[in-house]
Amino acid sequence: MKFFSALAAVRLGLFVSVGSALADDRPITKVVKLLQEMLDSSTADGDNERTLYGKYKCYCDTNKAEKTESIESLTLAIATLENEVDELQSRNGELSRLSKKLVEDMAANEQSRADALTLRNKENQTYEAMSTDSKTAIQQMENAIEELASVGADQTAATAADHEQFMAGYKAGKPALLSVRSSVRRAVLAAKSTANSKQAAVVASFLEEPFTATYTSQAGEVVGILKNMLDTFTSNLESARVEEEEAAKTFRLFTDLKQKEFSIMSQSDDEAQGDMSDNDSELSTKKSQLSVAKSTKASDETFLDSLTEMCAAKAKQYKQRTLLRRNEEAALSEAISILNSDAAFQAFGRVDATKTGPVSLFQHRLIHFHARDSFPSYTTGEQAQTLLRRASKRTGSLALTRLAALLEAHNPFTVVLTEINKMISTIGDEQEADKKKKEWCEEERTTNNQELDNRKSEIEKLKSEIARLNDEIHHEITGLITQISETETSIASNREAQTTETSSRKAANAEYQKDIGHLVEAEKLLNRAVAVLQAYYSKILPADGASFAQSEPAPPSTWDDKYVGQSSKGGSALDMLTFILNNNKDEETEAHKTEAREQDEYESSMTSLKAEEKNFMGDLSVLQENLAVAKKQLLETEDEHKTTVAQKEAIEAYLQKIKPGCDFISDNFVRRSRNRVNEKEALEDASKLLKETPVYQTAVAAQHNETLGDCLSSCAGAEENVVCKACRAKVTIPGYCAGHPETEGCSPELTIR
Repeated sequence: MKFFSALAAVRLGLFVSVGSALADDRPITKVVKLLQEMLDSSTADGDNERTLYGKYKCYCDTNKAEKTESIESLTLAIATLENEVDELQSRNGELSRLSKKLVEDMAANEQSRADALTLRNKENQTYEAMSTDSKTAIQQMENAIEELASVGADQTAATAADHEQFMAGYKAGKPALLSVRSSVRRAVLAAKSTANSKQAAVVASFLEEPFTATYTSQAGEVVGILKNMLDTFTSNLESARVEEEEAAKTFRLFTDLKQKEFSIMSQSDDEAQGDMSDNDSELSTKKSQLSVAKSTKASDETFLDSLTEMCAAKAKQYKQRTLLRRNEEAALSEAISILNSDAAFQAFGRVDATKTGPVSLFQHRLIHFHARDSFPSYTTGEQAQTLLRRASKRTGSLALTRLAALLEAHNPFTVVLTEINKMISTIGDEQEADKKKKEWCEEERTTNNQELDNRKSEIEKLKSEIARLNDEIHHEITGLITQISETETSIASNREAQTTETSSRKAANAEYQKDIGHLVEAEKLLNRAVAVLQAYYSKILPADGASFAQSEPAPPSTWDDKYVGQSSKGGSALDMLTFILNNNKDEETEAHKTEAREQDEYESSMTSLKAEEKNFMGDLSVLQENLAVAKKQLLETEDEHKTTVAQKEAIEAYLQKIKPGCDFISDNFVRRSRNRVNEKEALEDASKLLKETPVYQTAVAAQHNETLGDCLSSCAGAEENVVCKACRAKVTIPGYCAGHPETEGCSPELTIR
């Protein structure tokens, strides 16, 4: 459908102002020139806008390509950086657990070295005490042997007869004999633990009986016993020394090994700390890069969205302007064509206004009435005009109104009929366009509404999943963060319990060692006291009256008046000492049992605590891994939710965008189709009526006569005659007949000729 734009109307209005410049031209020529100027200006404007839009589109395409490529590159970079951040965090977690294990192993290493040092010190103290005691005993035995040798008791030095003569001179109570007895008594007390009961009885008897020649063999036996004891003590001392050196060497090797292990673990811990520090630095850099990449991508996406919308609006605007300009240029071209036609010049030549008078739009009615006076017979044309006006009112068609105006202005029928044919074709095209647009709208709405429902459903599912993941992570009772905190608290409590029980166990063991030391010392003292009393009272009490008589043979009596001393009280004292000694042993046994039981309980408790700690650590590792997975899923779900929401909003915006046009075509399709049917029928009826008018038929005949040109008189009423055809072919009649013998009017004579 063609029409004059507002710009064309304004330009036509300017015709009066340029009339002076075109004063020499006919009015209709002035109009045609003005229309041509308008057409040329419109074409120039179109060329200029085409160039401007080309530059604008180049800008759109270039920036869209650049931003699209940038967004794709940033998306890939963001995914890479996120993977690298996750990998660094995971690596730091592993290094943290390794460092923690190393610190625990280093603490255990230090504790084992401290325990070994404590044990080594105790062993060394025991050895030093034993060495001191042994050396003292050896010295005492050497002194006793020397003393006995000095009074001739060493039978290896001379014959027995010589000893008897020599020792007979010593009487009990003399200083030399007292010295011998004192030395022997100290040696025996020192070596008591290595002498058997028989040897102890021989030495005790020797100390109690007078030292005369009759006891030479007994003294010699005592010397032999003391020498054996001396050898035993010397051998024991040497064995203890070797064991002490071996224990010290073993301790040094153990300490060196543990120190090397500690150094290796310390170095590994330093390396782990260094790696964590490097990872933290790199992690900070990667997170910063990730933040910048996300920010840049968001900025690019915002710009691209704005650019896309802006470029689409500009493209739509350019399309609309191009369409309007084409319609305008078509209207101008058609107007020029009409005004330049021969029929127009013939018609305009009959009207003074078009020949010599001024031209302005307000003269339309004058021209109209003048034209009607010049064409008195338009009854059928008026019918067509009335038909078109009624149809235009019924359908609202500007095309029918324009055709009616053309008929009212008595434009040539050929122009009107051409316009009618064009309009009928245009109506068909418009109907097809409306149908396609309606189908497109229905398809777009159905598809996008379905997509919108899908996006809404997905959003609800994603919201539910986000809520579930947040609950899984942050729930105050069952959340992973709460479980991790509780597990870490349990681990701390477990380790505190291990530390407390270990400290308590060490304190109890130290007290046990102290008690055992006291009990052992008490037992030694009690045994020594009992041994002294038994050795003493076994000599002064009758064999049949002493409940503690020795199983060995008693020494021969020397006096009839047996000395008993405090033997009556000695038995009670021995009984009391024996009772105390037995109680001491019972207490020591109970202490050992208690220590063993408490040690077993401690080891069992530590085993249980270690197993519990291992379970806690395993649970913590699983919970931390689950937390990392849940957080990752939450981030991915939130991103997916954001993307889905954006898609939903884009679909809603698109549906809203096409709504006015689609609502219009949906609401008016039936009416527009019906109007087009009416419009087409009106046009076809108008065309039929116009073709039936005498004017049209006369015009057709005149146009046909014009095509005959100079042969009009020859062809009048006999166009099929050879005279007409020869004239139109510009040949002679015989010549035409020679080529067309069947033509009307060709006689044989003419044909032969």
